[in-house]
Amino acid sequence: MRVRIQHGINTDELPAKVKELLSELIAMSEMHMKKLNAANALLYSVDNVGMVSAILDEARKSLIGIDQGIADVHSIAAGYAEYLNGDQSAQKPAQPAQPAPASQQVEPAPSTQPPQPEQPASPQDMDDIITQMGQALQEKEG
Repeated sequence: MRVRIQHGINTDELPAKVKELLSELIAMSEMHMKKLNAANALLYSVDNVGMVSAILDEARKSLIGIDQGIADVHSIAAGYAEYLNGDQSAQKPAQPAQPAPASQQVEPAPSTQPPQPEQPASPQDMDDIITQMGQALQEKEG
């Protein structure tokens, strides 16, 4: 049975905690690859098919646990990103635009293309994400 627990940590500890949880998931995934490779190696003989079947069933069931762990870490990271984005927008209130005097107003040229939404930079891997999270937190606190 799977239960959900809660405990609090300081926000400056969160990037390290996410990295720790991901490291555990990576270790579990690497163990599965070893098991799958072993099952593949056992297929040299039809006498081992029963053992291969058992290994595959165990691997399949434990992949559910890895998926649930990834979902948990994803939820933590998404919540933290939302927290950081919320804090950044709260720290930088929008300044109301001041209209230019009528003599300085210029009509913009009509655009033939619809405006494109700005795309956020996509990190290359999880270490980049964690580094960005830590930097954003340091900027917030600094």
